Amino acid sequence: VADGDRSTRLLICEDDADAGYTIQSILSAHGYASDLVTTVRDGIAHARSQPYSAVLLDLTLADSDGMEVMRALSAEKDTRRLPVIIISGMPAQHEIDGEAYVGWLQKPFDPPRLIQLVQRAVRRSGERKAVILHVDDDDDTRELFSAALAGRGALLGAATLSAARSIITNQRPDAIVLDLGLPDGSGRELLEHIRKTHPALSIIVYSAQEVDATTRSLADAVLVKSRRALPRLASTVLEMIDRQATAG
Repeated sequence: VADGDRSTRLLICEDDADAGYTIQSILSAHGYASDLVTTVRDGIAHARSQPYSAVLLDLTLADSDGMEVMRALSAEKDTRRLPVIIISGMPAQHEIDGEAYVGWLQKPFDPPRLIQLVQRAVRRSGERKAVILHVDDDDDTRELFSAALAGRGALLGAATLSAARSIITNQRPDAIVLDLGLPDGSGRELLEHIRKTHPALSIIVYSAQEVDATTRSLADAVLVKSRRALPRLASTVLEMIDRQATAG
């Protein structure tokens, strides 16, 4: 499962294990969390159990026609507007009715096309939440920050500099929480790069490392990493985003 919180979580209904894991891998590389199910029954149950941002639906599932999932979701108030991306080995043969339908993804598909449809679906799934990129190679830290946000932002995760650069290019986050100690280099490299390419982007350095004066001057805020600091980190990020929105 990719890193992220429920506000950016996607549900994949796909009975082909290889295809399902491929989709999960592509989504994970772009910072999206996902759950994978193989049956109509599990697809409906999962969609009812938590607020997904979108459903990626194969029309051929292990127990029945995938369209049964879409019909079930459209029949319920809480899920009728949940965006659905159809996945099929066949080209689109007819237009799918309903406001939930986002687009048709024919196998084999190009990853950029998948991400394009996912981005469209996420934009459509209700009120837009601020997109926050958390760059930290510690899984527990990212999970704890996700809990501290409590769904108040759409959280993307990256454990390396290279993954973070890819997400920044593809997702254009509203704010970044950045650890300095990363497996493939220093977070300061990314900080310097962002200041040149996206100077208005809010960046909060959240690290246990000593932060020098130059790094402090490049960041909008610096917090020492600890569990006690997580609520303050969440509020700091959201306040910065609010100020950005007001100024814009």
